[in-house]
Amino acid sequence: MPVIVIAELLGVPAEEREQFKRWSDTLVQGGDDAAETEAIMEDQQDAGEEMAEYFGRQIRDRRENPREDLLTTIATNEGEGGRLSRREALGTCTLLLTAGNITTTNLITNAVRCLDTQDAETRARLADDEPALKSAIEETLRYRSPVQAMVRNVTSETELGGKALQPGEEVVLWSGSANRDETQFDDAGSFVPDRSPNQHLGFGYGTHYCLGAPLARLEAKIALEVLLDRLPEVEVVDTELQPVRSSFIYGVESLLVSYESAT
Repeated sequence: MPVIVIAELLGVPAEEREQFKRWSDTLVQGGDDAAETEAIMEDQQDAGEEMAEYFGRQIRDRRENPREDLLTTIATNEGEGGRLSRREALGTCTLLLTAGNITTTNLITNAVRCLDTQDAETRARLADDEPALKSAIEETLRYRSPVQAMVRNVTSETELGGKALQPGEEVVLWSGSANRDETQFDDAGSFVPDRSPNQHLGFGYGTHYCLGAPLARLEAKIALEVLLDRLPEVEVVDTELQPVRSSFIYGVESLLVSYESAT
């Protein structure tokens, strides 16, 4: 569903959406050893080049033939510094595609796994109580954060945790770990659907806070509302789960469930 939504917003034809998903899946992959990582990086380079060629073509077309879609907005937008450069426009499209598909897909899947641990009474309450369901989604973002880490570049000499950092160095922020910090969250190792307050870092913080957070929350809410309404007895099948092959995305490759229809 998430890849359909972001493709629809961008203005990508239906027949090209499977290619969209393949690109975004490839870009977040990670390997277990040097040889595998090297092979994955080659695949990522190929996917990046294909995506750049595709979006470059679409951006040129939108500048000549504007439409009512997000690609046109990106291609023709004029800010204080003028129109976005080709590199900026391509980067924006790549970010929207990857973030709009991978993170939201895993948010929904992770939420299903979390709700599977709750009793029937709690699940029934979540199905009928929108604020309660929204709270459970926020707790999923904390407890099973789709994005576990992000890289930041040091711009000036600074000290962090007693470590001297120089401009140009990279720092990895493990937000998934921060979301389990016992000094910030009571019973941090447990899923508490009505947790409040819940100041998690599932969508980042500050300048880099996720612009797509409202859309991701909306997609998750709609998907879970429909799921709980139509398949109230849905259960995760007890089988070995294969984690998503990524160094910063948390989720599973597939989630097998059993259910009885409500009708």
